[in-house]
Amino acid sequence: MLIKLKKLLSTDISNHDTSLWVFKKAQQRNGMAVDELKYAACFVETDNTFKEEMKTIFNNTIKKYIEISPYGVLKQPHENEVLSLNFADTNFTKLKTMIDRPEGENKATKLKQLENAAGYVVIFSLGNEKIYCVKKCGSNWKTVKKKGFISLSFSDETLTVEDQPAFTMDKYFDFYCQDDTLFIPMKSSFESVVSYKDSYIDALSQIAMEPQFLGIFEDLAPLLDHIGTNSIQLRRAAVIQQKALYKKPNFMTNLIHTSNSKNWGISFSPSAKILATAGTARVIMQVLLDHRLYSLISDTDYDVPDATPV
Repeated sequence: MLIKLKKLLSTDISNHDTSLWVFKKAQQRNGMAVDELKYAACFVETDNTFKEEMKTIFNNTIKKYIEISPYGVLKQPHENEVLSLNFADTNFTKLKTMIDRPEGENKATKLKQLENAAGYVVIFSLGNEKIYCVKKCGSNWKTVKKKGFISLSFSDETLTVEDQPAFTMDKYFDFYCQDDTLFIPMKSSFESVVSYKDSYIDALSQIAMEPQFLGIFEDLAPLLDHIGTNSIQLRRAAVIQQKALYKKPNFMTNLIHTSNSKNWGISFSPSAKILATAGTARVIMQVLLDHRLYSLISDTDYDVPDATPV
């Protein structure tokens, strides 16, 4: 992974062509089911000043990322770190398909094509090499005029009314793609752009119907109510499914013994099943995540945000 990051950091884009694509996305929900995510994208003609500014932003921001870690559902990168993920495992493949189309045939010709965009992609290309720099659009991308105000600009020692719609762009990107790898410094924006939360919803739907998981509870409803539609809880449910700790031999025997001896407060039925309640749901989630750990140094149990084997 570090080799791939070093390649990105060492790429000299001074002679690369620069292009801009603006994209929108559409998605329909029906309860817990999620329809297929679709993107629409258009190429936007830009001048040399814009292109040089994009190269400056790339060079100024990418150099600060010196560490890389595998993408994890609960992992949050620090300010000098990126998370690594194969782009083929995400909806970025769909967006990439749209922005790899011929520019001339997909050029924006009307302002409304740019308004209410979900994000934009700046592409640096040289021969067969391409670096995709993706940014989610915020409120600063909107061109809606505020009532009771006029926009002004000051140039050539003169203050004038600026009547043209204006966009503003942040001086950083949310994630990058080079070759087959995504480099993600801004995890929440990445997940919003590619609708990654959908995979967490799918994971919860799957585990909630899994007989072996259902079999450790008298009633799963209190735990599902605790998870709800909260993004963090959905992430945790996805990790519970991935780890499948509940499938290990003697899981319930070990849980009952440990919970009772440590006074964790989890209740169990006579048939050795978990009696989930609103008050114990959080503890149950920590146990299923294997995030309630014991310190040999301080002789204390801790809830941890992530559990990486030493």
